[in-house]
Amino acid sequence: MTAEPWGGAAAVVAGVVAAELSRTGLAGVALASPPSPEARLLARWLARLGPLRAPDPGAVADLAGALAAAGAPARQVEAMAWRAAAEALAAAEGLLPLGATNKTQLLLDDDPLPARVLPLGDVWASAVWALEGSASLPPVLGGTAPGTVAAVEAALEAYLEGGARLEDALAALGAAGGGVGPALDRAEWRRRGLLVPKLARWTAGTDLAR
Repeated sequence: MTAEPWGGAAAVVAGVVAAELSRTGLAGVALASPPSPEARLLARWLARLGPLRAPDPGAVADLAGALAAAGAPARQVEAMAWRAAAEALAAAEGLLPLGATNKTQLLLDDDPLPARVLPLGDVWASAVWALEGSASLPPVLGGTAPGTVAAVEAALEAYLEGGARLEDALAALGAAGGGVGPALDRAEWRRRGLLVPKLARWTAGTDLAR
């Protein structure tokens, strides 16, 4: 894509977050996700709203140690600790917690979400990859090459927006699509009650899956 469409997306994202700040009367924004390519992109797109505040790394480390000792799933410990520390920061300073989850993660990862407001929830991982040089992926696509990730996203788009049956859309992917359907089903429960800026015909948290 050219820079102009992404400039438009950035403006929509910033506008939705600004409206939520106005609605809630909160003073700024806090990052409720660990550092990532998406977090870098989010900070850039929201720059006009002020800094994207992050919790103290020491507080995150302390919480992560406590969660690990309590038996929290190892894969989720960092994200859980970051969210808890960000929520404490937000409560103390009147900030709006934001999650840096991309659309591919939102659709295919069933881990708990970092926040209710997901400004990048309608931005595919492949788009983040193009803008940042890397992207966060759901476990079902872990280690997958960028081209294959884009193919999976195109299949999901054909299903969600183009009227294709999910089975037909995924069939063309061969082995790469084997776990995508089950992952999409497992993650459905968490796509409710979210605020996601609408950038496409089908937006998680706004539109129902077919």
